[in-house]
Amino acid sequence: DSRMLWYRLHVGLGFTVLLLTLARVTWKYLDVKPAPAPGLTGVHLRGMELIHVLLYLVLLLIAVSGVVLNVQGGLLDVLRGATSELPDFAEFGARRAHGVLARIYIALLVAHIGGVVVHQLRHGHVFARMGLGKSDND
Repeated sequence: DSRMLWYRLHVGLGFTVLLLTLARVTWKYLDVKPAPAPGLTGVHLRGMELIHVLLYLVLLLIAVSGVVLNVQGGLLDVLRGATSELPDFAEFGARRAHGVLARIYIALLVAHIGGVVVHQLRHGHVFARMGLGKSDND
């Protein structure tokens, strides 16, 4: 049934996002950090650092709540094909947390993108620092 297909795709995508997030967090702390973008000082710099930490933290919490939801609902049997019956997800507390965290993540992502655009418009060079567009060295 299509609900089962969507469930399996959702879990597969969620697990992939979890692995990529763990790899990115590992890379972030092992790699050399570039100097802060020009024009970022004080509260803006701390805000940028905070939103990056929150983006990673909330994404990891979404993954954890997804794993808990799978365990609470006996969904590992569904993934293995031992049963084809999906439970009513609404009856599990982890489902509510999963949904709330997803909405928080979307809000953080919108705020982050907004901050990037505003900084690009005011100071420039943000997209070049991310490898998009030309830098002063090109």
